[in-house]
Amino acid sequence: MLCRCSRPRRSGNGMGRKQPSSGPRPCVMGALLIAIVPPALGAGQWQAGAPMPSARTEVAVAALVGKIYVVGGFGGGRALEVYDPSADRWQRGAPIPRALHHAAAVSLRGRLYVIGGYANGWKPVDSLFVYD
Repeated sequence: MLCRCSRPRRSGNGMGRKQPSSGPRPCVMGALLIAIVPPALGAGQWQAGAPMPSARTEVAVAALVGKIYVVGGFGGGRALEVYDPSADRWQRGAPIPRALHHAAAVSLRGRLYVIGGYANGWKPVDSLFVYD
C-alpha cells in the first residue's frame, strides 16, 4: 500500500515554489507502507501488498501477533483495519470508541493500546483505548 499525494510538488529550496506535477506521486505522510518480500524475490526487490481498504493518513500503527493494526487517522474516523502479511489480506476490526488522528499505538502482552491523539479537528485528547 502506498499513500498517494495530490498536492503540487514544491522545490527543495524551502521557498515553496510549485514545480510541474505529472499527477499523483508516491509519498509518505504519516502513512503506512507495506512491502511483501516473498522468498522468490531477491534482496532489493519490492512487491506490492494488498491495498488498505480505506485511504487515510496520520494513522496509529502497531504490530501484534504477526498482524499490523491501523487505527483512525484523517479519513479513517473510528476505523480499525488489520493486515495479515502471511495471507496478504486486510480485515476490519471493531471500531475505536471515538474518531482520532495523530494518535500513538503500541502492542504489549497481547493487547493493542491506542494513546492520545486529536479529535474534533485539533482538540488534543488524553484517552487510552485497549483492544483485546
